[in-house]
Amino acid sequence: MPVPKVHSESPHTDTDRARTTRGSETLGSTPDRAAAGTTADQRTPTTLNLRHPGSVLALQRAVGNQRTGRLIRQRTRSGRVQRFGEQQHGGIEQEALAGSFTGEEQRDIAFGNWANDFNQISLAGDFIRNHTPLPVTNQDLFEIARIIAEVEFGARIARRMTPERFGAYDPQQHFDNPATDPMAAPDLEPVARHVVSARQRIENTLRDAAYEDDPAIAREFFGSGLHILEDFFAHTNFVEITLRMCGVQSIDPRPGTVAGADRNQLVGGIFATADTVVSVLHMIGNYLLRPAEPDQPITTGDRIALVLMRRASPALATAYERFCYLDFTARRMIPGYELIHQQVQQFKRLQAGLLGQAANAASALVTAQATGGGNLPTHSRLNKDDPSQPHYQLARTLAVHVVQQVTPLMQEVWRLRRAIPPTEPTYPESPAATPAMAEVQDAEARLQQVADQHTQHPDQGAWWRPIVEPHAARLRGGG
Repeated sequence: MPVPKVHSESPHTDTDRARTTRGSETLGSTPDRAAAGTTADQRTPTTLNLRHPGSVLALQRAVGNQRTGRLIRQRTRSGRVQRFGEQQHGGIEQEALAGSFTGEEQRDIAFGNWANDFNQISLAGDFIRNHTPLPVTNQDLFEIARIIAEVEFGARIARRMTPERFGAYDPQQHFDNPATDPMAAPDLEPVARHVVSARQRIENTLRDAAYEDDPAIAREFFGSGLHILEDFFAHTNFVEITLRMCGVQSIDPRPGTVAGADRNQLVGGIFATADTVVSVLHMIGNYLLRPAEPDQPITTGDRIALVLMRRASPALATAYERFCYLDFTARRMIPGYELIHQQVQQFKRLQAGLLGQAANAASALVTAQATGGGNLPTHSRLNKDDPSQPHYQLARTLAVHVVQQVTPLMQEVWRLRRAIPPTEPTYPESPAATPAMAEVQDAEARLQQVADQHTQHPDQGAWWRPIVEPHAARLRGGG
């Protein structure tokens, strides 16, 4: 898959090793150690600076891991920014692709779609390292992503994952306007440059899907392309512009921006790392505390904890690996099993709290970003990824419509390509074009045309009006 690589972190420095050692001494300790003759309140530090790892470690030493985790979770409850989930992309494809693919084929497509969002897990590394004592690396985060992929899509798909194919965050895959390049030069075109780039990414990804030899990988590419198409409606102001064009004057196509900005320009929201970090950290925390699956001796949370444990508390990880894959009867025969099990559960609760701490820091940045007003809207103001947002259902309905339009065209490309005899070329760049290959290219051109027509500025077509007008009528009528 032609995506940027996720680079593993460089080897630990001496400071990193020291921090890992400290983590193993505290995270693997017994819970709630008490100093003789003192109460819990007397032992609690008078101040807790959640941005300073030393403050967290001091609290651990004073009152123990269990209470530290509880206190951190209480301090870090915050709003979440939705970027992924069954209510979003997964739900769209379940509705749009129903009956078009087998269950296994649909899982391939769903994985390609999911990977577009979850490959952003690498963005969380800096927040975890800067706001918690966890010495997590990007390789650790990739291993966590692979565990979650196995839970969601099965071992067959998870085995195909590599850091190179999994990729990393790319704004073109989401119609995001990257915060690192907020269009400093004036962009007066009806469609902003970053939107044009993302539309080109759709074309490239659908072409990859059309000419990939491995059917499962081709479906992954298709899922990735569908994700970008779906994000066109969730992450740009296409919906807001269409509502204005249907007479809903109360809708601002560029919320939170200065009055002089062109309200009719098609743009995506300025995106910063913090937008995704909030969601991905909460998601990892939820998996950490996920209940045991039936007939599974090791839970998903235990597997994720083991990845974190190998760096933060290697002695505990070594002890835990002695029994973690054994059945429960065999476990109880191992001396010290109960104590190790309790320490692992304490470790999981503490890590979930620490991840919440990092998510809290990211959430503060999201809030600051959302309230800032400039010439460009932010992702937080424009995104329609969550049912709680006003135009979520309209964006979803538009996305379902487009997915239903492109899917049979993609299937036709695959059908024609499979029908080409093995002795004939099956790639568009092949020097000896044949009538069969020409048919494939014509079918791909129709696919690309439909995708392109549905991601243009709304004043370039009217396909959307039958979908948007009923919603606009309700808004005009105050319903």
